[in-house]
Amino acid sequence: MKERSFDAFHGEGRPWKVLFVGMGSIGKRHFRLLKQLAPVEGLRWRSGKGDLRDADELENVTTVDTLAEGIKLRPHFAVIANPTACHVEPATELAEAGIPMVIEKPVSHTMAGLDRLLRIVEEKEIPVMIGYQWRCHPSFETMLKIIRDGKIGRPLCLHAIVGQYLPDWRPDIDYAGCYSARSAMGGGVICDLSHEIDIALALMGPAKRLACLCGKFSDLDIDSEDIAVIAIEHKNRSVSGIHLDYIERGYLWQTRISCSNGTLFWDYGNGTLEIRTSEGTLKKIEDPAGFSRDEMILRQWRIWLETLAGRAEPPVGLKQGIEVTRVCCAAKESSSTGKFVAL
Repeated sequence: MKERSFDAFHGEGRPWKVLFVGMGSIGKRHFRLLKQLAPVEGLRWRSGKGDLRDADELENVTTVDTLAEGIKLRPHFAVIANPTACHVEPATELAEAGIPMVIEKPVSHTMAGLDRLLRIVEEKEIPVMIGYQWRCHPSFETMLKIIRDGKIGRPLCLHAIVGQYLPDWRPDIDYAGCYSARSAMGGGVICDLSHEIDIALALMGPAKRLACLCGKFSDLDIDSEDIAVIAIEHKNRSVSGIHLDYIERGYLWQTRISCSNGTLFWDYGNGTLEIRTSEGTLKKIEDPAGFSRDEMILRQWRIWLETLAGRAEPPVGLKQGIEVTRVCCAAKESSSTGKFVAL
């Protein structure tokens, strides 16, 4: 692990200088949570189309007119939180300047430019973290440990369902105008809900091939896919079935893994993890009291600050994030061609 020296990390009282590429609701959330961990001086490069409400969260933020101007101010790291389709170009420019970065998930909605971005990042040894914060949930961490330790045998089948009615996601804005509704901006359930694809790859191993059926089936005012059903064959002789949708009333997020000697059932929406063995014993673990998505993101940010000091590795680095994007692209290709796609 490469030793690094970032003055702000070593308790000298200097704020982190953080360049935000995009400061809509997600970017502001990151800024708010980062300020809970350390002093932060924000730099914001924005298109001029974002929501500038919640001004209290934007104190100590300077707006720059161009990304180049932000880079010249030598930020300690950058946060890319603009729409998915706009990630790769600024990420590449930041990488060429040697600036560490956190990229909101997914890395992109296409594979264009990703090989070049990865090559620059690896050649310059730049820390990069992809924002799959479900990796920092204690239930995920418990499942990963159980599988790696072989306590209930080999994982054979993952079944997952993730759904929520898109107009309920952000009730204060018109859902039809958000990036989720627009395929050209990287919207649609496959990229939007790719946390579950990342979970499947992390727990079941790399994908060998997949088949997918996806499309717009509802009457929602969107042009992106609102339902996707993905079947993945993994390289270690296991399979995953993943259902993603924008139509579920309420909130549904469940992951079940059947292993050779037991079953894991994570109900994120209800905050529980069940561990059942082949002998019939059942252990049920509740989320810590008051645990929220903010806490997952805070845990992710703590790891990132340790990463910048050379004392940790990101839960999901750029190479892993690109593999998730590869699966997302393959899923769309499979649906359009009606064929299995090899990975």
